[in-house]
Amino acid sequence: MNPVASAYGERFGELALKAVDGPMLVYARTPGLLGTMWASYRIGKLGAPYEFSIREGGLLGMTPKQASWLKRMFLDKSPQ
Repeated sequence: MNPVASAYGERFGELALKAVDGPMLVYARTPGLLGTMWASYRIGKLGAPYEFSIREGGLLGMTPKQASWLKRMFLDKSPQ
């Protein structure tokens, strides 16, 4: 993962944990970005099951291509 994306992911995780007791508004330039960010957070930070997280991300707008990217990132253990 590139360092900028990783830094944004870390920051998103921090903010999401702080908002656990209340609503949280998240802005993303596209629904696909929002869904991918959410699914990535659920899988990577919370340890949520992959399929469950992908389903949630899809409901938020993540595309099949983005889901495929997350699969390579989290499930495929082959070197990049």
